[in-house]
Amino acid sequence: MKKFLLVSAILLAFVVTNAQTEKGKFVVGGTSAFSFSSTNFDGADNNYNTFNIGLNGGYFIMDNVQIGAAFGYQSEKFEEEEFDIDIDTNSTIFAIGARYYYQNFFGGLAFQSQKYKDEDALNAFNIEAGYAIFVNDFISINPSVVYSLGTGDMNKNNNTFKGQIGFAIYF
Repeated sequence: MKKFLLVSAILLAFVVTNAQTEKGKFVVGGTSAFSFSSTNFDGADNNYNTFNIGLNGGYFIMDNVQIGAAFGYQSEKFEEEEFDIDIDTNSTIFAIGARYYYQNFFGGLAFQSQKYKDEDALNAFNIEAGYAIFVNDFISINPSVVYSLGTGDMNKNNNTFKGQIGFAIYF
């Protein structure tokens, strides 16, 4: 009986994922870019604070293949008189990319551009791997890892690795 239930659960997860990643479906969501972080440095009187919010959307151009775009906003603030540092800036983030789904696993590639006020944009290629946990037929929670490879002037010090949790709503 336990084997039957396990096989049934695996098949159900596969069917739910396939139903939501069919050609012609739309998806909207967000990631852990809905976040706030505050970092305290030794010897500093103030914290380094960041706030992010981001939304994304996509369309399945064929079964299990999604193309999409994302838009985000980021605010950073840090002031420290002793070190003569005063950061108070905002940026917008735009990305375009694609994902491939295999059962509940997905992998993706994207090009991201982050623009601060009057400065040149910081660009990166993102490589992502994750897993879609379907809460019901229309909503999934998507934990993933992302490696960003900086390009241009930032290619030496804009490589980052992060874990994130997102959500998606499928139409």
